[in-house]
Amino acid sequence: MSSEGIDLNSIDLEGARVYAIPLTTRFRRVTLREGMLIEGPAGWGEFCPFPEYDDREAASWLLSAVEAATLGMPRALHDRIPINCIVPAVSP
Repeated sequence: MSSEGIDLNSIDLEGARVYAIPLTTRFRRVTLREGMLIEGPAGWGEFCPFPEYDDREAASWLLSAVEAATLGMPRALHDRIPINCIVPAVSP
């Protein structure tokens, strides 16, 4: 798989920083969030797929993390973006 000239098979991930952070509230059957930070010439990328997705789908997310680290993020078009988010029903 490649995009913008980046081939996942040629990426050296030896310097990636792997993390595992326990969640205080279980989310989607996950109690430990695991991922890795990838440092590149343009900055950092993060890869943190959910376990229920297969390798084919997760590969596109890995490619996005590599692109962010090697090519950087595109120029911002807006200074504010309205969003919707999920707030789990948990006690204080």
